[in-house]
Amino acid sequence: MSFAWGVREREREKKEKEDHANAKKEFDLALADMKEDKIDDAIHHFTTAIAWQASWARCFYLRGQCFMKIEQYQRALGDFTRAANLEPDNPNYHGNRGICFRKLGCVIDCIAELTEAIQLEPNSEIFYFNRGLAHYDNGDVLQAIEDYTSALRVNKNSFRAVFNRGSCFRKIGELDKAIEDFTKATEIGATNASGYNNLGLCLYEKGEIQTSLFHYDKAVQIDFKNPYHLNNRGMAHYTLKHYAQAEKDFNDAIALDPADANYYYNRANTRRDSGNAAGALEDINRAIELRPEVAAYYHSRGLTYEEMGEFERANVEFLEAINHDSRFIPSFYHRSIVMRVLHHYAESVDAIDRAIMLDATDRRLFEARAVVLSDMGQHAASFDAFSRAIEAGPETVADYYHRGQTLLQLDRPAEALSDLDRAIELAASEAAEKKRVALEQQNSGGPMAPVKRKDDGTVVDDDGVDPDLLNTRSLAWKYLRKFDKAILDLTRAIEKEPGAGEYYFNRGVCYHEIERYKKAVKDFTSADERKPSDPNILYRRGLSYYFGRRYNSAITDLKAAADLYTNKPPQPDDPDQPSAFNAAAAFAKSATLPDCLYHIGLCHACLHQYEDAVTHFTQAIEMQGIYAPYVHERAKALQMLNRCRESLRDFDVVIDLQPENAKAFFRRAFAHKSLSEYDEAASDFEAARKLDPENPMYLVNYKTVVLTDVVELDEPGDEL
Repeated sequence: MSFAWGVREREREKKEKEDHANAKKEFDLALADMKEDKIDDAIHHFTTAIAWQASWARCFYLRGQCFMKIEQYQRALGDFTRAANLEPDNPNYHGNRGICFRKLGCVIDCIAELTEAIQLEPNSEIFYFNRGLAHYDNGDVLQAIEDYTSALRVNKNSFRAVFNRGSCFRKIGELDKAIEDFTKATEIGATNASGYNNLGLCLYEKGEIQTSLFHYDKAVQIDFKNPYHLNNRGMAHYTLKHYAQAEKDFNDAIALDPADANYYYNRANTRRDSGNAAGALEDINRAIELRPEVAAYYHSRGLTYEEMGEFERANVEFLEAINHDSRFIPSFYHRSIVMRVLHHYAESVDAIDRAIMLDATDRRLFEARAVVLSDMGQHAASFDAFSRAIEAGPETVADYYHRGQTLLQLDRPAEALSDLDRAIELAASEAAEKKRVALEQQNSGGPMAPVKRKDDGTVVDDDGVDPDLLNTRSLAWKYLRKFDKAILDLTRAIEKEPGAGEYYFNRGVCYHEIERYKKAVKDFTSADERKPSDPNILYRRGLSYYFGRRYNSAITDLKAAADLYTNKPPQPDDPDQPSAFNAAAAFAKSATLPDCLYHIGLCHACLHQYEDAVTHFTQAIEMQGIYAPYVHERAKALQMLNRCRESLRDFDVVIDLQPENAKAFFRRAFAHKSLSEYDEAASDFEAARKLDPENPMYLVNYKTVVLTDVVELDEPGDEL
């Protein structure tokens, strides 16, 4: 029995040696095939080797590697599992099981296997890196960052670890850290275009567009056939309004990949903004052909029609975008704009309200709502919307400026002044920051900042404050009767924009209010030069001539203004361009024209041209209706013409309207006297004295008054 056992044992040992030799032969052949990338042949030889020797974990492991190369991850997972079962303490087997699990979408199992691999081998960069990928896939970006950091502790020059960590920082908005990582990536992999491209993306998102261009250039130089890099550089040029360079980059990207709809979309936006609407439509139509499901493409087509002034067609496209994506806020926003332009205010408000329901944190939405409500005359609601915009932040010049305008409409000038002060403060701060950045770029060898010059060639020190903002603040000062401050603001506005007649006009009004009539006339003349034949300018200059006692000049201007008001009615206000000129149109037909005629009458009266005075007072009354000061001045002029009965009737009207008007009683007394109605005259003299007992003019000597035709108490115009 011992002899038979020994024979069998020798035969077994012989077979084991033969099996081992056969397996080794197949294994070596498989390794050679792997080196030559003959994966199918390698798998065949590994399989044969496994048939000869099923206990070789390494054979299963390497066959698993081959299956991974041809993306047969399920079969690879099986081999790695067999290997791990044979050698459970080998970290590589668990690590590759983890990689397969990730490829198969089993992220939790992937993390578990890689964690076991790391416990077995805590100094493996590849395990940390792949677990970082799995955490990222699972939405745990912070854990991914931790794993990439661990990978970098093992290998500080790992391009992929620092690159992916940079991508994680970018995803969570930590742009400075992302820029630091991508900068390191470009140092490690100086010939890898992706590092430069992603560094450019981060700088672009941070707003450092010019700097991003440098890195996009590097990416394109390294990999000039990558359309993605060209597209990104094109976007930087587009943002900087370098439309020609942007279009060239998009052209090159499209040439390399004509099936990518986004490249056509970006070129469409570039062409639209550079004035090529037809080209933009051609591109966006192509983008929609390639990907008809993308809402942004219909939105872009809507923007193009909006730019072309075809607002109805723009509205159709915005609705189509919303139909494809009911949460696409930009189309709600722009639909509100075009509905406002079309004066469909209810639809405009509805569109912007829907946008606000989707995002109540975007100040631009509240700003748009405020503007529409302002157009509708709902200034209180507009004020609330501007306030919401300011609360949402960040603070902008525009929001404080427009809320200040709204407060002026609500007759709240002190609050308006506070908002306008803040707007000016922000504008100056932004301008200072731009100057600082431009100076830094210039000192770093960048281009010199553009310089603004006056007509005479002298450099303008631009403080960043828009002259319209100064003009609006001057109105607040004017309402508060701080005319000196209003004049200072308007003088600054004129220095910034000497061609704006509105600023001269408003400053002229302020000079008039403080009785500096010569300066007022000079400013109104400057306004007239910039906007000839404007009745409101002529009217206001006429008033300044009148109060400056230049009656003939006043008559010339006031008559010209009256003719223009009568024969050429002013156009209605343009809601997008509020101005002092538009203010004239608002009341020209009601108040200004009769007041113009009234002042012509006063000028004639001051020149003792009483017939002409009566004519113009009568015209003013006919247009305005019975208004005591107008009737009173006509009564006085009629009295000077000795048309006492007519004068008496006018004085009666004045006293009916103003029963405590001592002047009217006193002048009517002379009318009665001239008509030999002495009792009535005496009664009126006594009434005047009782109404104003402190006035010595009303102490009448009845013996001498008979010889007096009339006593003029005041100059014409003092009855207002």
